[in-house]
Amino acid sequence: MTKILNMRRLGLLGWLFGWMLMMGACGTSNDNNNNNQTNNTNTNTKSFRIECYGNSCDVWGQITEDTTFEAEYLYVLRGGVQVGDENRGRGNIKEKVTLTIQAGTKIVGSNAERSYLQINRGGRIMAVGTKEKPIVFTSPLAPGSRNAGDWGGLIINGWAPVNGCTKSDITGMCELTGEGVTGQYGGDQPEDDSGALKYVRVEFAGGKITAQKELNGISFQGVGSKTQVEYIQVHQGRDDGVELFGGTVNIRWVLITGPWDDGLDWTNGWVGKAQFVIVQQYPGHGDNGIEADNNENDMKASPRSKPTLSNITLVGSPNSQNSDLGMLLRFGTAARLWNVIVTGFNDACLALDNDPTLELAFLDPGFTKVSGELALKHSLIHCKTSYKDPCKTLDEQGACKEQHTEVVKRWFEGQDKNVSADPQLTAPTDPKNPNFKPKDSSPALQDALDPSTQDKWFRSTAFKGAIGSTDWLQGWVTYDEN
Repeated sequence: MTKILNMRRLGLLGWLFGWMLMMGACGTSNDNNNNNQTNNTNTNTKSFRIECYGNSCDVWGQITEDTTFEAEYLYVLRGGVQVGDENRGRGNIKEKVTLTIQAGTKIVGSNAERSYLQINRGGRIMAVGTKEKPIVFTSPLAPGSRNAGDWGGLIINGWAPVNGCTKSDITGMCELTGEGVTGQYGGDQPEDDSGALKYVRVEFAGGKITAQKELNGISFQGVGSKTQVEYIQVHQGRDDGVELFGGTVNIRWVLITGPWDDGLDWTNGWVGKAQFVIVQQYPGHGDNGIEADNNENDMKASPRSKPTLSNITLVGSPNSQNSDLGMLLRFGTAARLWNVIVTGFNDACLALDNDPTLELAFLDPGFTKVSGELALKHSLIHCKTSYKDPCKTLDEQGACKEQHTEVVKRWFEGQDKNVSADPQLTAPTDPKNPNFKPKDSSPALQDALDPSTQDKWFRSTAFKGAIGSTDWLQGWVTYDEN
């Protein structure tokens, strides 16, 4: 069993024994002889060290050996804590350093310094919680005092392909640098394995990088398809809930509550899959339920963003004063979207923007015949305004001078089994005790597409939206205000 630090004991055993007698226990290991876990400074790990006091451990630096965070300890991230080397692990999982986080473990950021957990390309995270014992990343402040942005967030970098990248002199790969200089990501390994997240909550994250930039709750940056992501919640993040920067990672059973910016965001060529995703906005915060891009600077860049999503529920706040959209598809993204519910957004349920996006949505320049490259089928929308059409011409200041008319309506209504109707969810906008299940009379229970008939990765369903008769949220999520 890997200890909290997997140390090279032969050279340090005597030092450790003396140190432990002097300093006392940091925590207990899983060995039968009840050896004590230890503090350490390893000069070969870019000042990685861990210092424990009772059941609380402060963590600094870059982890370069397999390490386990054990459930009986509280771990405090002091600054940016990294796992693995950013230039190793390409096509060889044995080179990757693994951080294992046991079920029920709590990790907090530090509000006194910019803190986050970053899994580099040469690292893996095995954070596998359970419904009864989720793994929680949260604010260092006490309940009642917590706020969005109290700490940074979780960043995972991988070797999967991205677009808009430049060739590295070190690796020879086409790669990008993460927002806020959060490591290099991208490469030529679509099946790259960055580990697993299961029953993981990330709360009150999104700490500022600059006056204009915050970290996301979870950033998947060039993450590959062998990474397992199931049952994750991002709660009250200051920026986006979950953002996917290229890569091929697939995600399932995702709850994003109270994001200050977008709920689910993708860019730079994400071609993965998602099923059972809920975004719930809170009053006073939030931008778009889904904001989807290919590449802002090169809208036709390859690999082109083209994920497949099924069973999505996007809920706007009826009391929000923001100009928010349920789903904004722009900058040349493609996608296949099935069984989507969009409800309650103040600006509009659906928006398309930019000519390269329209070229994927329609087969003809007159925008009359829909295409399958950007597709939305078997879906429900219900907002004050259903559609926001894209801009046709700009004025000298770059503002929209003239809009296309009824383009988005023709796109939505020209595809199979799309309906504008109240989805009749039980209590979708309640921030303290939401219920996203459809009522018995809901149109969400009619004319759904079974996504497993289109792609075997998807679970078989007979309903639109993220929840049918079984509520997968029970027992492990939070709706705490602060």
